[in-house]
Amino acid sequence: MFAELKPAFARLRQEIRNDLPFFASCGFAVGLLLVWQARLKKSGGFRLSGWSDQLFADFVSANAFAFVMLGYLLLAGLSAALADLGHADARLERMVAHVEDRLAQLASAVISFIAGLMGFIFLYAFINLDAGGFRLLGAAIFFAAIMMFGFLAAALAGQRVEPFNRWWGALLCIAIALGTLWHLLTHGIR
Repeated sequence: MFAELKPAFARLRQEIRNDLPFFASCGFAVGLLLVWQARLKKSGGFRLSGWSDQLFADFVSANAFAFVMLGYLLLAGLSAALADLGHADARLERMVAHVEDRLAQLASAVISFIAGLMGFIFLYAFINLDAGGFRLLGAAIFFAAIMMFGFLAAALAGQRVEPFNRWWGALLCIAIALGTLWHLLTHGIR
């Protein structure tokens, strides 16, 4: 199993290595801006949602990641099912590889951003001896773990790890992707 996943995680590791300096710096800066904005709100400096909230929401887009991950899972399942039934499609294979690259790039940017934000949260919580900051750090670590688990789940299907290399395993991926999309469309994320 690990041998099949090695290429996907090698891509993710390379993307993180490339993205970490810039996106971690962005995460640290947004953490600083969030604290500054909160202090301005407390002092009555302004009342509206600030740029830092919008930056945070744009960088850490769980919805975008989930949508791409489910799309990848759907395409990978379809590709694996067709290949196992003897109807492999080279164009679909290229599309799966392309979406896997994009998923790795998206996950890398978010994970790198969260790493920088976690660095700021840890520093802020440590300097101020703020237990709430440490709880927030735990939540950020949990979110990063969910991103890694999502990438792993999609890579299992995309790399056709047993049993996802069989038509019935691939159909399971398709059913999970479609069921999750249906649930999100009908019930939202809450």
